[in-house]
This record gives sequence, C-alpha cells and structure tokens, in this order.
Amino acid sequence: MGQSLTVYILDQTTEQPVTGCDLELWASSGPPTRLAILRPVTNADGSYSFSDLPTGDHSLFVGDPSHRYPKLHQRIAIHGPGPHLLNVRIPPGTFISGRIVDEEGRPPKACQISLLSLQEKAGRTGFTRGWGGHHVAEDGHFTSAPLFPGRYLLQLSGVLARNNPPDVRQRIFNFLYPNSRTIEGATGFDLALAEHRSGLLISVPRPILHSLHGKLTGDLSLDALEHPIGDASLSVRFYWHPVGALLSLSADMTLVQPDRTFTIMLQPGRYSVEVMSDPRPDGDDNARRGVLDKAIVEIPDLDVNGIELAPLTL
Repeated sequence: MGQSLTVYILDQTTEQPVTGCDLELWASSGPPTRLAILRPVTNADGSYSFSDLPTGDHSLFVGDPSHRYPKLHQRIAIHGPGPHLLNVRIPPGTFISGRIVDEEGRPPKACQISLLSLQEKAGRTGFTRGWGGHHVAEDGHFTSAPLFPGRYLLQLSGVLARNNPPDVRQRIFNFLYPNSRTIEGATGFDLALAEHRSGLLISVPRPILHSLHGKLTGDLSLDALEHPIGDASLSVRFYWHPVGALLSLSADMTLVQPDRTFTIMLQPGRYSVEVMSDPRPDGDDNARRGVLDKAIVEIPDLDVNGIELAPLTL
C-alpha cells in the first residue's frame, strides 16, 4: 500500500476536462479486488486523486452520469515511486435512436433492444453484447446509451414474463435488425465518432414459432452429482447462438416430463442446448445443479417431432 494516483479525465476530441464522472478502481494483480467506487467525483479540471493504493496492475472504469460519454475501461500499472499521473481520454458518445412498431404500426408491448458490437476476444472475432437490455418506451421510441464508434447489430427482443397477458406472450420475438435470425442476414450499422443515427423506423414482423418435441435417451444417472435422478428435476435449455456471435443472444427452457419427453416453442435458428439437473424445490437443499450434456442443434423453419438428446453425465 501507500501508492498515490491522480487521474485526469479529458474529452478525446477537445482535450477539455470532463467533470462529474463516476470512477471505479479495482486491483487486478491476483484476485480482482475493488478498491474504490466514487460517484461523481472528478473536479473542475477533470481530476481525482487516489491514495494508499497497492503496487501492481489496476483497472479503472470511468462512467458519465450525464450520458455524454460511453463507459471506459482502462488498465493501469502502478510500479515504482510516485506520485503517479494519468491522462484518460474518453471519446464523445455515439448514439442510435428510433421507433419500433409491429406489422400493424403499433408499438409492441414489453419490448427491449440490445446492441451487439464487433470485437475480438481470445483470438476470435465476432459480435458480443455492446449495450443491452434497454426497455423500449410505451410509444415505441428508444435511444441507446452512449457508444464507442464501431460496427453494431441491433437486436430486438420481446420480454417474456410470467405476468404478461396472452396477447403479449404470443408476440415473444427475437430478431436481428431488420428481421434476421442469422448474423449474415442482419443489417449492421457503422457508427462514427460522436455520430447520432436517428429517425430509424423499425417494423418488427410477427414471429413464427415452431413446436419442438423431443425425448432424452441414454444414461441419465447423476452419480457425478451425488444425487439419483429422483432427487432432481431435468430441464432442457435452448440458447440462441447464431454463427458469428461470441455469446448466446437469448435463452428458453422447458421441463422434462417423467417419461423423459419435452416440448418447447422456438423460432428457427441455431441453438446451443444444455440438459440440466435442478434440485427440486421440495428436495435436498444441498443438491447441486449440474450440466449433463451440451449440444448444438439447428431448428429449421418447420415443426420438429422426434428429436433425441442422449446426455452423458459430465
């Protein structure tokens, strides 16, 4: 301990100080440890001083409560005698905004949007969550959080909730703009620094859901989980995972019946599938959740009857 650090938050384009920012500092040498979370703290000159910091690697997160700038993550190495000074330049935000309607021109109920950004992670290039889970206003209008410049895909999702009325439950959907279930079929947005792409009018098509009927076969013993099959319920979870995405874009699940069959309604697309064991609510509280099997399946544009999953205990 004992190191000091002063950071200056500056606008990348004007070099002017950015005031009122939130700062979060983590020590990243060894297990991540949060050292400070401060809101809002930057002074009139965009500065804030930390004291009594450990030597080593750190991660600084900079947020702007006024939503002018995107949230920035910067790695910092604090070694040797101080005091240490750091200029952090953040770009002005890029935005995308518009209105979403259904095929009848009405705002869809319980809708949210996400933006997928093109990134490289662990040697792989693909789309991952850049900003997401934002609920669309009742009149269908939306404005993104401030974004970094780059290439984005817009994901449109219907929100599934137990208390949604039947007419909303029938409109659960998941598309990539304009109406694609694949990365290659989606229309992307190349957003420049400080650009505001506005006035989008997005018409969400009515989703076509197909019924999938299946059965679990093979060895369903849970020896590795230390609990027999009778002490756990089984579920099958489908994660929409199109080629080119570095993460799943949605999740649906269904319970397996006592005869090992299951039924679920899904949109067409490529899914990663997990067969899960879940402790029964009235069972052993110490029972552990476990993944019995993983697979990739392609759901065609038609009903599927008779798919078999043959899980093996991991």
